[in-house]
Amino acid sequence: MVLLKDPNSNWAKISDCGDFPCTAPNNIILSFKNTGFTGTKQPDETNADFEIIPDDPNIGGKVGSTLQTTTCQLKPSWQGYLCQDTSLALLTFESLDDDSLDRSIQPIYILNEETDFKNTLNSMMDHQWDGFYTSQKRVARFPGILTTGQDYTLEITSTPPKKMRFKLEGE
Repeated sequence: MVLLKDPNSNWAKISDCGDFPCTAPNNIILSFKNTGFTGTKQPDETNADFEIIPDDPNIGGKVGSTLQTTTCQLKPSWQGYLCQDTSLALLTFESLDDDSLDRSIQPIYILNEETDFKNTLNSMMDHQWDGFYTSQKRVARFPGILTTGQDYTLEITSTPPKKMRFKLEGE
């Protein structure tokens, strides 16, 4: 049904993502509501409401394996988990400071000591081009998978921005 590719290891260079690959591809939730299927080839799972998350061992793998006994099933051919869980959520936050394109505040950690969850976040990839090289401007925006109903610590490794916006999407 899907193939969730791992972040490209070649992104781990100063001109694109910095010292480690951009982490946004590992922090996505594909959410399906009231889904119907047609055609001769049908998925094994016919529940109309479900989510798919990447199987990254530190993010989706940690969340998926925690929920695996009840609501998440590893799908190796997708490189993801099929989940039927209403506690999955995506926390997206960003700097609103004037220097948000120029100042790096990553890595950022979303931590849950009770479940030993540690999601290390990098900012978005630099997609601007200045003729012969990238612009070295990256949006200080960070998506991170987590589960609701638990306590998390957000650890910023540099001076935190003065103004930030947070959005939690999930049920």
